[in-house]
Amino acid sequence: MGVVELIVALCLQAEPAACRIERREQPAPLTACLVAEEARELAPPPGWYLARWTCRWRG
Repeated sequence: MGVVELIVALCLQAEPAACRIERREQPAPLTACLVAEEARELAPPPGWYLARWTCRWRG
């Protein structure tokens, strides 16, 4: 089992230049990034939108 690093950029809808970057690392299998993409569990809070996200697996 390796480590999944998820990097999410959330930006304010009213101010697209005002973004926050969230980084999460957790032990996970190789398929974890595929599961995250399918589940769309990256729903932003109200007033924000998902600008971009990346997921990397490191064994």
